[in-house]
Amino acid sequence: MKVRILLTDHFYEELEKLIKFSTNEWGVKLTQEYLEDIDGALDLISLNPDVLTTRDSICPSFNTYLVNKHWLICHRFKETVIVLTIILTSRNVIENLTEFEPILIQEIKTLSEKLKQNS
Repeated sequence: MKVRILLTDHFYEELEKLIKFSTNEWGVKLTQEYLEDIDGALDLISLNPDVLTTRDSICPSFNTYLVNKHWLICHRFKETVIVLTIILTSRNVIENLTEFEPILIQEIKTLSEKLKQNS
């Protein structure tokens, strides 16, 4: 079952930082390859959302998916996966996900309201 993927403003902000950093550090070619990996991950999640993992012991509100050295932090809601942000694995975000929870839950609420208005 294919699900709809929604990307938050916060995801786009973090992606833009990632693009700038990667381009400066490794060049356009490697940055493009990395973006293709992210795009492929989003396609895979859309086709099979069960690839997302949940860490109930840490923060059951969110799902994660690892792309190279970054985590996609997501929230699955019925037939939709909201990609909240992309975070470098070295930030130990999975272990500290509860720290980010209030901000990410607000993103979910905002997007949910927009979805209701468009329905």
